[in-house]
Amino acid sequence: MVREDERKELDATRQSERAALEYAESIIDTVREPLIVLDQDLRVVKVSRSFYDFFKVKPEDTVGQLIYDLGNKQWDIPRLRELLETILPQSTSFDDYEVEHDFATIGRRTMLLNGRQIEQAMGKERIILLAIEDITRRKEVEAGLEETRKELEAFAYSVSHDLRAPLRGIDGWSLALLEDYKDKLDERGREYIDLVRSETQRMGRLIDDLLTFSRQSRGEMKVERLDMSAMVQAIAVRLGEQVPSLQAEFVIQPRLTALGDPGLIGAALTNLLDNAVKFSNGSPRAVIEFGQVDQEGGKAFFVRDNGVGFDMEYSQKLFGVFQRLHKASEFPGTGIGLASVQRIISRHGGRIWAEAAVGRGATFYFTLKEAG
Repeated sequence: MVREDERKELDATRQSERAALEYAESIIDTVREPLIVLDQDLRVVKVSRSFYDFFKVKPEDTVGQLIYDLGNKQWDIPRLRELLETILPQSTSFDDYEVEHDFATIGRRTMLLNGRQIEQAMGKERIILLAIEDITRRKEVEAGLEETRKELEAFAYSVSHDLRAPLRGIDGWSLALLEDYKDKLDERGREYIDLVRSETQRMGRLIDDLLTFSRQSRGEMKVERLDMSAMVQAIAVRLGEQVPSLQAEFVIQPRLTALGDPGLIGAALTNLLDNAVKFSNGSPRAVIEFGQVDQEGGKAFFVRDNGVGFDMEYSQKLFGVFQRLHKASEFPGTGIGLASVQRIISRHGGRIWAEAAVGRGATFYFTLKEAG
Protein backbone atom coordinates (compact mmCIF):
# COMPACT_ATOMS: atom_id res chain seq x y z
CA MET A 1 0.00 0.00 0.00
CA VAL A 2 1.03 3.54 -0.69
CA ARG A 3 1.73 5.41 2.49
CA GLU A 4 -0.18 8.64 3.18
CA ASP A 5 2.89 10.84 2.88
CA GLU A 6 3.86 9.18 -0.44
CA ARG A 7 0.32 9.65 -1.75
CA LYS A 8 0.35 13.33 -0.84
CA GLU A 9 3.73 13.76 -2.50
CA LEU A 10 2.46 12.01 -5.67
CA ASP A 11 -0.68 14.17 -5.74
CA ALA A 12 1.43 17.30 -5.33
CA THR A 13 3.68 16.23 -8.17
CA ARG A 14 0.72 15.56 -10.47
CA GLN A 15 -0.85 18.87 -9.54
CA SER A 16 2.43 20.62 -10.24
CA GLU A 17 2.67 18.89 -13.63
CA ARG A 18 -0.90 19.88 -14.53
CA ALA A 19 -0.21 23.49 -13.52
CA ALA A 20 2.98 23.52 -15.57
CA LEU A 21 1.15 22.05 -18.57
CA GLU A 22 -1.69 24.57 -18.30
CA TYR A 23 0.85 27.39 -18.04
CA ALA A 24 2.74 26.15 -21.09
CA GLU A 25 -0.50 25.82 -23.08
CA SER A 26 -1.55 29.36 -22.14
CA ILE A 27 1.80 30.66 -23.40
CA ILE A 28 1.42 28.76 -26.66
CA ASP A 29 -2.04 30.25 -27.19
CA THR A 30 -0.74 33.81 -26.80
CA VAL A 31 2.02 33.49 -29.43
CA ARG A 32 1.17 35.33 -32.65
CA GLU A 33 2.89 32.86 -34.99
CA PRO A 34 1.21 29.48 -35.60
CA LEU A 35 2.71 26.75 -33.40
CA ILE A 36 2.32 22.97 -33.45
CA VAL A 37 3.35 20.67 -30.60
CA LEU A 38 4.12 17.10 -31.71
CA ASP A 39 4.95 13.92 -29.85
CA GLN A 40 7.78 11.61 -30.85
CA ASP A 41 5.47 9.85 -33.34
CA LEU A 42 4.83 13.21 -35.04
CA ARG A 43 1.21 13.31 -33.90
CA VAL A 44 -0.31 16.63 -32.90
CA VAL A 45 -0.49 17.19 -29.13
CA LYS A 46 -1.45 20.85 -29.22
CA VAL A 47 -1.72 23.73 -31.68
CA SER A 48 -1.92 27.45 -30.92
CA ARG A 49 -5.03 29.52 -31.48
CA SER A 50 -3.17 31.45 -34.16
CA PHE A 51 -2.70 28.16 -36.04
CA TYR A 52 -6.47 27.59 -36.13
CA ASP A 53 -7.09 31.17 -37.25
CA PHE A 54 -4.40 31.28 -39.91
CA PHE A 55 -4.88 27.89 -41.52
CA LYS A 56 -8.67 27.89 -41.08
CA VAL A 57 -8.93 24.46 -39.44
CA LYS A 58 -11.01 23.14 -36.51
CA PRO A 59 -9.59 21.76 -33.23
CA GLU A 60 -11.18 18.36 -33.83
CA ASP A 61 -9.27 18.10 -37.12
CA THR A 62 -5.85 18.56 -35.51
CA VAL A 63 -5.16 16.98 -32.09
CA GLY A 64 -4.19 13.34 -32.36
CA GLN A 65 -3.62 13.56 -36.11
CA LEU A 66 -0.33 12.69 -37.77
CA ILE A 67 1.05 16.04 -38.91
CA TYR A 68 1.13 14.93 -42.55
CA ASP A 69 -2.63 14.18 -42.40
CA LEU A 70 -3.67 17.65 -41.19
CA GLY A 71 -6.28 19.38 -43.35
CA ASN A 72 -6.77 16.61 -45.93
CA LYS A 73 -3.03 15.95 -46.08
CA GLN A 74 -2.17 19.56 -46.97
CA TRP A 75 0.84 19.25 -44.63
CA ASP A 76 2.24 16.27 -46.52
CA ILE A 77 5.23 18.34 -47.67
CA PRO A 78 8.43 16.51 -48.77
CA ARG A 79 10.65 19.23 -47.28
CA LEU A 80 8.84 19.00 -43.94
CA ARG A 81 9.31 15.22 -43.89
CA GLU A 82 13.04 15.72 -44.45
CA LEU A 83 13.24 18.21 -41.60
CA LEU A 84 11.28 16.14 -39.08
CA GLU A 85 12.52 12.67 -40.01
CA THR A 86 16.11 13.28 -41.11
CA ILE A 87 17.47 16.55 -39.76
CA LEU A 88 15.72 16.78 -36.38
CA PRO A 89 16.70 13.29 -35.10
CA GLN A 90 20.36 14.22 -35.64
CA SER A 91 20.06 17.56 -33.84
CA THR A 92 18.00 19.28 -31.18
CA SER A 93 16.67 21.89 -33.58
CA PHE A 94 16.51 23.34 -37.07
CA ASP A 95 16.24 27.03 -37.90
CA ASP A 96 14.70 29.12 -40.68
CA TYR A 97 13.98 26.48 -43.30
CA GLU A 98 12.01 28.00 -46.14
CA VAL A 99 9.13 26.01 -47.63
CA GLU A 100 6.86 27.06 -50.49
CA HIS A 101 3.67 25.03 -50.70
CA ASP A 102 0.05 25.06 -51.91
CA PHE A 103 -2.16 24.79 -48.83
CA ALA A 104 -5.72 23.64 -49.44
CA THR A 105 -7.26 26.23 -47.11
CA ILE A 106 -5.16 29.34 -47.74
CA GLY A 107 -3.50 28.82 -51.12
CA ARG A 108 0.17 29.08 -52.04
CA ARG A 109 2.36 30.41 -49.25
CA THR A 110 6.05 30.67 -48.42
CA MET A 111 6.69 29.57 -44.85
CA LEU A 112 9.70 29.72 -42.56
CA LEU A 113 9.89 26.66 -40.29
CA ASN A 114 11.75 26.36 -36.98
CA GLY A 115 11.77 23.13 -34.97
CA ARG A 116 12.85 22.39 -31.38
CA GLN A 117 12.97 19.19 -29.36
CA ILE A 118 12.02 19.87 -25.75
CA GLU A 119 12.42 17.54 -22.77
CA GLN A 120 9.18 17.00 -20.89
CA ALA A 121 8.95 16.93 -17.12
CA MET A 122 9.68 13.78 -15.06
CA GLY A 123 12.10 12.43 -17.65
CA LYS A 124 9.40 11.54 -20.13
CA GLU A 125 9.93 11.47 -23.89
CA ARG A 126 10.65 14.62 -25.77
CA ILE A 127 8.11 16.74 -27.60
CA ILE A 128 8.67 18.74 -30.75
CA LEU A 129 7.74 22.40 -31.04
CA LEU A 130 7.23 23.51 -34.64
CA ALA A 131 7.00 27.29 -35.22
CA ILE A 132 5.64 28.59 -38.53
CA GLU A 133 6.12 32.09 -39.95
CA ASP A 134 4.36 33.25 -43.10
CA ILE A 135 6.92 35.23 -45.15
CA THR A 136 4.92 35.31 -48.39
CA ARG A 137 4.44 39.06 -48.33
CA ARG A 138 8.07 39.66 -47.43
CA LYS A 139 9.24 37.54 -50.36
CA GLU A 140 6.93 39.42 -52.71
CA VAL A 141 8.29 42.76 -51.48
CA GLU A 142 11.88 41.55 -51.78
CA ALA A 143 11.23 40.33 -55.33
CA GLY A 144 9.67 43.67 -56.23
CA LEU A 145 12.57 45.61 -54.73
CA GLU A 146 15.07 43.44 -56.55
CA GLU A 147 13.27 44.01 -59.84
CA THR A 148 13.19 47.76 -59.21
CA ARG A 149 16.88 47.75 -58.33
CA LYS A 150 17.73 45.97 -61.57
CA GLU A 151 15.64 48.41 -63.58
CA LEU A 152 17.28 51.41 -61.91
CA GLU A 153 20.75 50.01 -62.46
CA ALA A 154 19.98 49.25 -66.10
CA PHE A 155 18.66 52.80 -66.51
CA ALA A 156 21.74 54.30 -64.83
CA TYR A 157 24.02 52.18 -66.99
CA SER A 158 22.21 53.17 -70.18
CA VAL A 159 22.18 56.88 -69.35
CA SER A 160 25.81 56.84 -68.28
CA HIS A 161 26.84 54.95 -71.39
CA ASP A 162 24.93 57.34 -73.67
CA LEU A 163 26.53 60.37 -72.01
CA ARG A 164 30.02 59.27 -72.98
CA ALA A 165 29.70 60.17 -76.69
CA PRO A 166 28.64 63.83 -76.29
CA LEU A 167 31.26 64.35 -73.57
CA ARG A 168 33.98 62.99 -75.82
CA GLY A 169 32.66 65.32 -78.52
CA ILE A 170 32.81 68.37 -76.24
CA ASP A 171 36.33 67.55 -75.14
CA GLY A 172 37.50 66.76 -78.67
CA TRP A 173 36.03 69.88 -80.29
CA SER A 174 37.34 72.07 -77.46
CA LEU A 175 40.82 70.68 -78.07
CA ALA A 176 40.46 71.32 -81.83
CA LEU A 177 39.33 74.88 -81.13
CA LEU A 178 42.31 75.42 -78.86
CA GLU A 179 44.79 74.00 -81.35
CA ASP A 180 43.40 75.62 -84.51
CA TYR A 181 42.53 79.05 -83.15
CA LYS A 182 44.96 79.52 -80.28
CA ASP A 183 46.59 82.47 -82.08
CA LYS A 184 43.20 84.20 -82.31
CA LEU A 185 42.34 83.63 -78.65
CA ASP A 186 43.64 85.72 -75.80
CA GLU A 187 44.84 84.16 -72.56
CA ARG A 188 41.40 84.39 -70.94
CA GLY A 189 39.81 82.58 -73.91
CA ARG A 190 42.36 79.77 -73.69
CA GLU A 191 41.72 79.48 -69.96
CA TYR A 192 37.99 79.14 -70.58
CA ILE A 193 38.56 76.32 -73.08
CA ASP A 194 40.91 74.58 -70.63
CA LEU A 195 38.17 74.83 -67.99
CA VAL A 196 35.61 73.32 -70.38
CA ARG A 197 37.94 70.39 -71.10
CA SER A 198 38.74 69.94 -67.43
CA GLU A 199 35.06 69.80 -66.48
CA THR A 200 34.14 67.38 -69.28
CA GLN A 201 36.99 65.10 -68.23
CA ARG A 202 35.82 65.27 -64.61
CA MET A 203 32.32 64.35 -65.78
CA GLY A 204 33.82 61.42 -67.69
CA ARG A 205 35.53 60.16 -64.54
CA LEU A 206 32.24 60.53 -62.64
CA ILE A 207 30.43 58.46 -65.28
CA ASP A 208 33.14 55.78 -65.12
CA ASP A 209 32.76 55.63 -61.34
CA LEU A 210 28.97 55.40 -61.64
CA LEU A 211 29.27 52.51 -64.08
CA THR A 212 31.70 50.74 -61.76
CA PHE A 213 29.37 51.37 -58.82
CA SER A 214 26.38 49.88 -60.67
CA ARG A 215 28.36 46.78 -61.68
CA GLN A 216 29.44 46.04 -58.11
CA SER A 217 25.98 44.75 -57.16
CA ARG A 218 25.66 42.58 -60.28
CA GLY A 219 27.30 39.38 -61.29
CA GLU A 220 28.26 36.29 -59.37
CA MET A 221 30.97 36.53 -56.74
CA LYS A 222 33.86 34.08 -56.82
CA VAL A 223 34.76 33.69 -53.17
CA GLU A 224 38.21 32.32 -52.43
CA ARG A 225 40.95 32.56 -49.83
CA LEU A 226 42.68 35.93 -50.17
CA ASP A 227 46.13 36.98 -49.01
CA MET A 228 45.07 40.44 -47.86
CA SER A 229 48.59 41.51 -46.90
CA ALA A 230 49.96 40.66 -50.35
CA MET A 231 47.08 42.48 -52.05
CA VAL A 232 47.72 45.64 -50.01
CA GLN A 233 51.45 45.42 -50.72
CA ALA A 234 50.80 45.22 -54.47
CA ILE A 235 48.41 48.20 -54.34
CA ALA A 236 50.96 50.23 -52.34
CA VAL A 237 53.62 49.58 -54.98
CA ARG A 238 51.21 50.58 -57.73
CA LEU A 239 50.25 53.80 -55.92
CA GLY A 240 53.93 54.67 -55.56
CA GLU A 241 54.38 54.30 -59.31
CA GLN A 242 51.28 56.38 -60.08
CA VAL A 243 52.16 59.18 -57.63
CA PRO A 244 55.91 59.87 -58.01
CA SER A 245 55.72 62.66 -55.41
CA LEU A 246 54.33 60.26 -52.81
CA GLN A 247 56.42 60.28 -49.64
CA ALA A 248 54.59 57.75 -47.49
CA GLU A 249 55.61 54.83 -45.33
CA PHE A 250 53.38 51.78 -45.69
CA VAL A 251 53.19 49.56 -42.59
CA ILE A 252 51.52 46.26 -43.54
CA GLN A 253 50.81 43.50 -41.04
CA PRO A 254 51.94 40.22 -42.65
CA ARG A 255 50.03 37.00 -43.36
CA LEU A 256 46.50 38.37 -43.02
CA THR A 257 43.86 36.36 -44.88
CA ALA A 258 40.12 36.45 -45.54
CA LEU A 259 37.45 34.97 -47.79
CA GLY A 260 36.19 37.12 -50.66
CA ASP A 261 35.96 37.87 -54.34
CA PRO A 262 39.48 38.96 -55.40
CA GLY A 263 38.27 41.54 -57.92
CA LEU A 264 35.77 43.22 -55.61
CA ILE A 265 37.98 43.15 -52.52
CA GLY A 266 40.87 44.45 -54.60
CA ALA A 267 38.71 47.38 -55.71
CA ALA A 268 37.68 48.11 -52.10
CA LEU A 269 41.28 48.03 -50.85
CA THR A 270 42.39 50.25 -53.73
CA ASN A 271 39.74 52.82 -52.83
CA LEU A 272 40.66 52.82 -49.14
CA LEU A 273 44.41 53.06 -49.76
CA ASP A 274 43.95 55.70 -52.45
CA ASN A 275 41.96 57.78 -49.96
CA ALA A 276 44.62 57.28 -47.31
CA VAL A 277 47.30 58.49 -49.75
CA LYS A 278 45.21 61.44 -50.93
CA PHE A 279 44.41 62.73 -47.46
CA SER A 280 47.86 62.16 -45.93
CA ASN A 281 50.21 63.02 -48.81
CA GLY A 282 50.63 66.56 -47.50
CA SER A 283 51.83 65.37 -44.09
CA PRO A 284 55.53 65.88 -43.28
CA ARG A 285 55.83 62.14 -42.65
CA ALA A 286 52.87 60.25 -44.05
CA VAL A 287 52.27 56.80 -42.54
CA ILE A 288 49.63 54.43 -43.90
CA GLU A 289 48.93 51.24 -41.97
CA PHE A 290 47.05 48.06 -42.79
CA GLY A 291 46.34 45.46 -40.15
CA GLN A 292 43.79 43.53 -38.14
CA VAL A 293 42.38 43.99 -34.64
CA ASP A 294 40.03 42.12 -32.32
CA GLN A 295 36.52 43.53 -32.58
CA GLU A 296 33.43 42.33 -30.66
CA GLY A 297 34.50 38.71 -30.54
CA GLY A 298 35.76 38.70 -34.14
CA LYS A 299 38.42 40.29 -36.32
CA ALA A 300 38.32 43.57 -38.22
CA PHE A 301 40.76 44.81 -40.83
CA PHE A 302 41.79 48.45 -40.81
CA VAL A 303 43.39 51.06 -43.07
CA ARG A 304 44.82 53.95 -41.05
CA ASP A 305 46.46 57.21 -42.10
CA ASN A 306 47.83 60.24 -40.26
CA GLY A 307 46.38 62.79 -42.66
CA VAL A 308 43.83 65.56 -42.38
CA GLY A 309 41.11 63.37 -40.85
CA PHE A 310 37.52 64.61 -40.54
CA ASP A 311 34.93 65.64 -37.99
CA MET A 312 33.04 62.57 -36.71
CA GLU A 313 29.91 64.71 -36.47
CA TYR A 314 29.58 64.31 -40.24
CA SER A 315 30.58 60.65 -40.42
CA GLN A 316 27.07 59.61 -41.56
CA LYS A 317 27.84 61.22 -44.93
CA LEU A 318 30.94 59.09 -45.53
CA PHE A 319 29.38 56.20 -47.42
CA GLY A 320 26.73 58.07 -49.39
CA VAL A 321 26.98 58.50 -53.14
CA PHE A 322 28.30 61.99 -54.06
CA GLN A 323 28.79 62.81 -50.37
CA ARG A 324 32.04 64.63 -49.56
CA LEU A 325 33.59 65.92 -46.34
CA HIS A 326 36.24 67.99 -48.11
CA LYS A 327 36.16 70.42 -51.03
CA ALA A 328 36.87 68.96 -54.47
CA SER A 329 39.33 71.80 -55.05
CA GLU A 330 41.37 70.58 -52.06
CA PHE A 331 41.07 66.83 -52.59
CA PRO A 332 39.91 65.72 -56.06
CA GLY A 333 37.38 62.92 -56.37
CA THR A 334 33.87 62.04 -57.43
CA GLY A 335 32.39 61.13 -54.04
CA ILE A 336 31.60 57.54 -55.04
CA GLY A 337 34.65 55.64 -53.76
CA LEU A 338 33.53 54.95 -50.19
CA ALA A 339 29.98 54.17 -51.32
CA SER A 340 31.51 51.50 -53.58
CA VAL A 341 33.59 50.13 -50.70
CA GLN A 342 30.51 49.84 -48.49
CA ARG A 343 28.57 48.06 -51.22
CA ILE A 344 31.40 45.57 -51.75
CA ILE A 345 31.82 44.84 -48.04
CA SER A 346 28.04 44.47 -47.60
CA ARG A 347 27.89 41.98 -50.49
CA HIS A 348 30.43 39.90 -48.57
CA GLY A 349 28.28 39.97 -45.42
CA GLY A 350 30.60 42.36 -43.61
CA ARG A 351 30.35 45.91 -42.34
CA ILE A 352 32.52 49.02 -42.51
CA TRP A 353 32.88 52.03 -40.22
CA ALA A 354 35.38 54.80 -39.53
CA GLU A 355 37.00 56.70 -36.67
CA ALA A 356 38.77 60.02 -37.15
CA ALA A 357 39.62 63.43 -35.76
CA VAL A 358 40.38 66.65 -37.60
CA GLY A 359 44.12 66.93 -38.21
CA ARG A 360 44.81 63.52 -36.63
CA GLY A 361 44.10 61.11 -39.45
CA ALA A 362 41.41 58.50 -40.04
CA THR A 363 40.97 54.77 -39.59
CA PHE A 364 38.56 52.70 -41.67
CA TYR A 365 37.57 49.32 -40.23
CA PHE A 366 35.84 46.53 -42.13
CA THR A 367 34.97 42.89 -41.52
CA LEU A 368 35.10 39.86 -43.82
CA LYS A 369 34.62 36.15 -43.31
CA GLU A 370 37.72 34.53 -41.89
CA ALA A 371 39.66 32.14 -44.10
CA GLY A 372 40.30 29.75 -41.22
